[in-house]
Amino acid sequence: MQRQSHQKFARSLTFLLCLGMLAGVLIWAKLRLVTDIPRSAYADPQEQTQDQIDPAPMPEDSPLSDDQLPIRDP
Repeated sequence: MQRQSHQKFARSLTFLLCLGMLAGVLIWAKLRLVTDIPRSAYADPQEQTQDQIDPAPMPEDSPLSDDQLPIRDP
């Protein structure tokens, strides 16, 4: 007797969960179709003024001596 009551409760709970999931999927699909989701994004960079540019000096292009070369151990 206890088994039939439990089984009836489980069926109704399963049915309610399925209805809830169906409602969730339908709402999600509606929002997905209705809202305007951009397919790609474009960055619009701000132009830099002379104050924002870092005037760091460029390193000299002098060749390195043998003492300054990194040592490689194959």
